[in-house]
Amino acid sequence: MATAIDERQLRRQIDLALGICEERNAREDLELPDEVARYLWALYELAGRYDLSLPSTTLDAHIQLLALRRVWMPLADSETDDVLRYCLSCGAQLQPSCRRQRCTRCRREAAKQAVAS
Repeated sequence: MATAIDERQLRRQIDLALGICEERNAREDLELPDEVARYLWALYELAGRYDLSLPSTTLDAHIQLLALRRVWMPLADSETDDVLRYCLSCGAQLQPSCRRQRCTRCRREAAKQAVAS
């Protein structure tokens, strides 16, 4: 498990990658920079999400980084009932009762791809 210092560093790296995506999105330069791709791969590994693939644009990367930031910045237990949660793959809002990290559509697509391979 990561220490408090490691978690602060992770949050800083996520915020740095978010900043890069936001800047590129504002310039309409949607190509995913290598630096953001490296951050995402490292975060996928730390979150144990080996089933995720890199997004193709900075817009998609921004959505995934926001979802990953929620993993590393959990709210207090008393606040979790009202929290909006989002799919790590596509960013769609999940139902409050859902305890999964991906929406039904993304899980079905992943299952279809696994069967096809």
